[in-house]
Amino acid sequence: MKELSAALETFLDEPHVAILATLRRDGSPHQTAVWYLYEEGEIKISITEGRLKYKHVVRNPRVSVAIANHALPYKEVVFEGNAETTASGGAELFRRLAVRYYGETDGNAYADYDSRPGQERRLALRFRPDRVMAYDFAVEDDYHRPWGKGYEMSF
Repeated sequence: MKELSAALETFLDEPHVAILATLRRDGSPHQTAVWYLYEEGEIKISITEGRLKYKHVVRNPRVSVAIANHALPYKEVVFEGNAETTASGGAELFRRLAVRYYGETDGNAYADYDSRPGQERRLALRFRPDRVMAYDFAVEDDYHRPWGKGYEMSF
């Protein structure tokens, strides 16, 4: 994977909701909205053991994560690669994500609520992307043609 631009890293530091795509047994995609963290070239997502996305990744590690903003001009980045899941650090990752998206007080309260006995075990889904496609529609025309070369990593 090539190094990301400073502008793209700044975009990824913002708490956008991402869409995680995993593959069902028949090969069709399954998508779900998730919180993410991009850190040191790796995508990190908190999941739980009983959910479909966990079962899909255990069976087939190929995933895609799409992250977009919701204001004009739109920006989007898509990561593709092979993910792995681990119990190590799963609860800590969820707490970091809860604080990232809800703020310190509400995020910690949500993480405490989520960690009550009887809750599904938190895991960390992680992957280093094999492919990154990033688009900044401020530099494209109405037909989504780029104004310059290298638009896939234009921001």
